[in-house]
Amino acid sequence: MQKGNQLYPKKNEIIGKALSASIGKDNGAMIDTEGFIYAWGFGKEGVIGNKLFDTQSVPTLVGRDDVKLSENSLIVHVDEEYELKVSNQTFNVLKVVEDNSLMTYKSGNESIATISDKGIITGKVPGYVTMLVNKEGTNTTSIVQVTILPEGIDIVPQALTADSHTIILKADGTVWGYGSNKNFELGKADLEPSDIPVQIDFPEGIVIKQIAVADTHNLALDTAGDVWIWGTDSILEFRSAIPTKIEELSKIKRIAANNKQSMALNEDGYLYAWGNNANGELGIGTNEDITTPSIIPYLKDIIDMSLGENHTILLNSSGKIYTSGSNAYGQTAKAEGKSNMFEE
Repeated sequence: MQKGNQLYPKKNEIIGKALSASIGKDNGAMIDTEGFIYAWGFGKEGVIGNKLFDTQSVPTLVGRDDVKLSENSLIVHVDEEYELKVSNQTFNVLKVVEDNSLMTYKSGNESIATISDKGIITGKVPGYVTMLVNKEGTNTTSIVQVTILPEGIDIVPQALTADSHTIILKADGTVWGYGSNKNFELGKADLEPSDIPVQIDFPEGIVIKQIAVADTHNLALDTAGDVWIWGTDSILEFRSAIPTKIEELSKIKRIAANNKQSMALNEDGYLYAWGNNANGELGIGTNEDITTPSIIPYLKDIIDMSLGENHTILLNSSGKIYTSGSNAYGQTAKAEGKSNMFEE
């Protein structure tokens, strides 16, 4: 990697001959004679085109997926079949470049769901299972999280407890809660607790498919990919009994919350985070709080996340685990103390 300034022109040994090249204010891009695009430089707003909102000091191939799946998280019903499609194309301006390597498939639990050598998933009984897709002869793997539900059910019911209240998601997409309401956790303006489930009202037509619960605020993800919040989130400076859409977030497929932290994962595998970051649990490289939903720029292809009280665990599409935050009890599986960057 080149460090410092370069006084005289120097050949770049990483890439081949160029068909064309362009230099921006803080970045560069070129097309080689085979039609592949390489980019480098300041990476804000995704200008490098490699799924990272991060700076790159060396030319990086644009638009490559080794084992790209149609879905990394899906719902299949009992006795239903779903064809998992693999599309391994690399972006090219001159031709279609597709890797037609043979793929192998494996179910983590065939009593819950099977997968054929053609990628056909068949639900057996209700439950959760992970499927592995491997490019034959390589270590390149992608994983699929599969939920098997009874016929006619499309939403996974949840009952989540944090601090002194519980929020429940029913299979019909309605949300209920009981317990403390001193911070509007139950979506009631009277601040009175309830020892029986009370329904939390959303605008007409909104169907919720996932919930997440923190100490004093709650999140809900609807079927359109929008995220709603109610309760009290002091870092976001939000306090309301009425579920309110978070306008900074759209096309979200998964949410998580705990303590005073929240995360949302969008359809492209980018992770948004906000909240308390005193122990580096949000993995942004500092211990400063995040006051608005913000992309963690150096992460890509994330498919799942879990927030502990002071640490966070992420799972990416190839099955790798990343952790950040407090390590007082070894919860990040690192040799040293707490960290503020996600590391494998």
